[in-house]
Amino acid sequence: MMGNPARGEVAVDFRGKSINLKLTTNAVCTLEAVHDKSLSQLLIDLRSDPRITIIRAVYRAMMLNAVPDASLEDAGDLIDGLDPDQQMEVFTRAVEVAFPKTDDADGEADRAGK
Repeated sequence: MMGNPARGEVAVDFRGKSINLKLTTNAVCTLEAVHDKSLSQLLIDLRSDPRITIIRAVYRAMMLNAVPDASLEDAGDLIDGLDPDQQMEVFTRAVEVAFPKTDDADGEADRAGK
């Protein structure tokens, strides 16, 4: 199974199986409800004061489409299975493919959280 960036998917290995991480609408709603913050605010918080608990929660939310019963511990195991460079690369790619660049009226690129 390969992730399809056009569909907002990022492929990773989890417990010997390839799964697609995806920041779906339901995943975003879950994150916002649990943390009582918008996704944009969570991303800003992660830039200014990165907390692994938030990163793990985002990974769990991204896993739910492929692993509906994924727990926070499962997300931690997924993160631990990636090398440190992959951890941020996968996280960044998943956010970027979920919220691709768009051109506004002034021609400037815009992303969620900026």
